[in-house]
Amino acid sequence: MMGVALMLCSGQTLPLWADPVEQLFSTRACPECNLRGQDLSNRALNGANLSTANLRNVDLQNSNLRNANLIHANLEEAYLYRTNLQGANLSNANLRNANLTEADLRGAKLTEAITLGAVQSGAKFCRTIMPDGKLNNQDCRLLEN
Repeated sequence: MMGVALMLCSGQTLPLWADPVEQLFSTRACPECNLRGQDLSNRALNGANLSTANLRNVDLQNSNLRNANLIHANLEEAYLYRTNLQGANLSNANLRNANLTEADLRGAKLTEAITLGAVQSGAKFCRTIMPDGKLNNQDCRLLEN
């Protein structure tokens, strides 16, 4: 479906997207969007604004979300296997029961994120701010070589 445009009094045209997936792929901005259960795997979404988006049960495996804004996003039960989350801001995000296996979280901010039940085996942490506010550098030496 194509986006629709809205003409403002100022003459400026703003798109109205009927499909949030199309909006995300076209603009890399979909704050507050409902993307629940979507297959967004293998996508270049670096720098995307997904703040407060509903990403529950979303498949983001092998996607690039480097420097993405995921503040207050709902990523409960999301599949983030081998997802690049370098520098992403996941502050206050819900990552309950998410699969972060082999995800790259270098430089990511997880301040006050909910990570209860999240699988993090093989995830890479370096200069990562954890939910408790502490810095996690466990993989810095390994990744520098």
